[in-house]
Amino acid sequence: TYDFSTASVSVSVNLEAEALDPTVFTDTAERATAGIRKDTIEWAGLFDDGTSADAAGSAMIGSGTNNVMSILLGTTTGDRAYVGTNYLLAAKAVARIGELVRQELALKPDGTWIAAKHFGGIRSRTGTATDTSGSLNDGTVTSGTQYFISHCFSLTLATGQLDIRLAQNLDGTGWVVKETHTYTTVGSQITLLTGSLGSMVRMDTAPGGTATGSTTANFWSAYRRA
Repeated sequence: TYDFSTASVSVSVNLEAEALDPTVFTDTAERATAGIRKDTIEWAGLFDDGTSADAAGSAMIGSGTNNVMSILLGTTTGDRAYVGTNYLLAAKAVARIGELVRQELALKPDGTWIAAKHFGGIRSRTGTATDTSGSLNDGTVTSGTQYFISHCFSLTLATGQLDIRLAQNLDGTGWVVKETHTYTTVGSQITLLTGSLGSMVRMDTAPGGTATGSTTANFWSAYRRA
């Protein structure tokens, strides 16, 4: 996990499309260009001489087989997030501004971006109780290719684990956990959901397993509905 918010100059999200079908893009502000085989995030930021864009990009990519990177556009519940895995990295210095160096990153997923909705940006929790986000209402129960994504930026456990859960409401009367991501240390997870997803969804977090005592964490999550 890496927070670019204090150093960012510009961020550009480029979406790939094999064929352009306007009926697919329900968000009228979203644009895609047919025939351009390119899903990337291009990012420019300011670094001092002791920090490089390569190091920042490497922190975003991480290592392993399930590396998850997300860009949040906005901080309100339901705002767009773009998510992908296994990134290739290119970085270059483009200008010196006083004691700072402007550098640019190009990050490319191994596949295509998942366009998701996030639950109000980064959240913090401290204590033993369950933390619940605001709910999102998409108006219908759906099935198909759906994902649950979560990131845990910092975590202090007395014992046990932190559970970040996607809860669904099928009939407007009660919440049922659809998927759980378990954390014993910081990291990121993405899960392909099975079956249907309720018309309303929310994020719950709570100490899990044999957890006792206070749990402190910073985290966020998102989902993609078919």
